[in-house]
Formats: sequence, structure tokens, C-alpha cells
Amino acid sequence: MVWDIVTHRKRSSFEQSHGKHEFTLSETDETGALQILVKGDSMGSNYKIRGNEICQVSRVMGRMAFVIDTYESFDTGSGYIASRYDAVFRNSKTNEVSTILKFEDTYKKFGDYYLMTKQVVQECEDGVSAGGASRKEPATSGASGSVVCMTTEFSYSNIKLLKPAII
Repeated sequence: MVWDIVTHRKRSSFEQSHGKHEFTLSETDETGALQILVKGDSMGSNYKIRGNEICQVSRVMGRMAFVIDTYESFDTGSGYIASRYDAVFRNSKTNEVSTILKFEDTYKKFGDYYLMTKQVVQECEDGVSAGGASRKEPATSGASGSVVCMTTEFSYSNIKLLKPAII
């Protein structure tokens, strides 16, 4: 999980990440989020923006498609960090949901940096969110019968910023 955060949530310039892509404004949904369609992106990315924050990312990577919806974030003073979000994974050919991951992240400021100190992940398989089921408790759904959800909590402690070595 930490590797995903370090590699995915790094700063890069817009030009570096998206300079070759074409963006088209689409519709505004019932929540006020504006959809942005991206052309020329190898992962078929699309976004939704609400205010000045990205609230949804959708991508297709081969046979897998996923949508990440952000529900809560906090302002760091120089940007924002998503703190509660879901990731829904689907088969890109059949659109069948395979996994739903629900994340709740807690960050603490260390010096000039915000670092994750806790992450709670609820995973539900077979495409059904179980609404409160966790820790491998079965939850029932319509057609697929029983679904298993599991909650995992990661806590990071004794975090210290390292000082560069003097050579």
C-alpha cells in the first residue's frame, strides 16, 4: 500500500503528465461534478472535477477497468489529500464488478510533509458492497447470494523524517 502511495501520489507537472492529451468538457452530473473526457491517453482515462478537486478517475487497463470516487479530502494549504475514497474494479469486456475497495486514510504533518499514519481498507468481492459487513463476515445480495467483505487496518508509527547524510 505504501508503495502505491509513494509512486502514484507524486507531484508532476501537468505538461509532463498530460501534454499530449486532448481534453473535452462533458456533462455536469447531479452532484455538480464536471466530467472531463481525455483523448490520446493509453489507459482511457476520464475525470470528474468538483470545485478545484478531482473527485473521480476512471481508467481501462486491458481487461480491467476501475473507477475511483473521492468522498472526503482535507486541505493541506498547498493542495489536498484524498482521505475517504472507493475503488470499483470491473471486467472491461463484461462490465462485471469483481472487487470494491473502500479506503479511509489518516495523515499527520511531519515537518513540511503530510504522511499517512493509518489506512483502513474494506474489500468486498463479487461486486457487492456489504454495507457494514467486515472482518470476513458474510453479507447477502440479490443474485449472487453471499458476499464476503474483509477489513484490514494499517497503522504506521514511529515515523521520523531522516536528515540527509553529509558527505
